[in-house]
Amino acid sequence: MAKALLEFLLRQDGRTDIEVHSAGTWGCQGEEMAPLARQVLMEAGIDPGPHSVKRVDRELVKRHELIVVMEKAHQEEIVRLYPEACEKVVLLGSFSGERLFNDVADPYGGDLIEYRRCFEQVKHLVDSLYRSVLRLDLPGEDSKAVEVVEACQKN
Repeated sequence: MAKALLEFLLRQDGRTDIEVHSAGTWGCQGEEMAPLARQVLMEAGIDPGPHSVKRVDRELVKRHELIVVMEKAHQEEIVRLYPEACEKVVLLGSFSGERLFNDVADPYGGDLIEYRRCFEQVKHLVDSLYRSVLRLDLPGEDSKAVEVVEACQKN
């Protein structure tokens, strides 16, 4: 959901200089977006388009200037596997504006109410991320790349 929301904000501003990708930290390669996540996005007027989960790998870490994760466990796993990513991995919750912030709870396996609740939280945080970081970069220079690591349950 975070990737779709960020892409929506970028399109609204006519931004083409920032690439957004989504990847997971655990065994979810090739999975489609959860149907309830797609439904919640469509209810908000956001078409996520085709979405197939990829795993975080060294090439993705190398290519992206900013890696935004949903949970502290994602941050720790990426830094453990790719220590060079330490400076560019941030928690989405850190854009909440509060001193203490929480992980974004994974709604995977939950009901529609849980997905809507997660959507509202992610929407607020992605909007804050966009206003505080990405909107400050003016288009026209080099293309920026952002990786969004969304929660993905192990099978």
